[in-house]
Amino acid sequence: MRRLVGLACAALVLLPACSAAPTPIEPTAKSPTSAGPVSARPATTLEPPTLPKEAKRNDETGAANFVAYWVRAFNFAARTGDSADMRRFAASCKVCLGYADDFDALKPSERATTEAWLLSDVKVTRTDRGFNVEATVEAADESKTYPLTFVVLTAQPFQLQHIYEHP
Repeated sequence: MRRLVGLACAALVLLPACSAAPTPIEPTAKSPTSAGPVSARPATTLEPPTLPKEAKRNDETGAANFVAYWVRAFNFAARTGDSADMRRFAASCKVCLGYADDFDALKPSERATTEAWLLSDVKVTRTDRGFNVEATVEAADESKTYPLTFVVLTAQPFQLQHIYEHP
């Protein structure tokens, strides 16, 4: 598990750079859009996550829910080594594919036993090409959090284009 967290953290430093049923995120009217915490605590089963209907809306709420779904797929891959859902919605994201490759290469004894990433403080901003979803990400087994931006393209279904650490 520590190796998994270390890989995730190392990637965040080197690059410019999550659960049970989803809780829809409704942004407020502020700009950038703010959303409440997104739970990604350990699921009771190791079933692949399902893309919720709220993640298919082509607006700030949809983008926030899409990122919450993708982090659940990330956590599922970290726990099982099955990165298919993670890859499906991030085919052009080199950072994402790097994580997927790392998860695929882990031996069962090296895989996460709980969710690797937990999201909170989600804020969404619309851009010319899609959305920037900023969130605080807590890495499992660490006392540190990371401010990440998930770049989401507007074409449906959403695609995660990049993840980077923001100041």
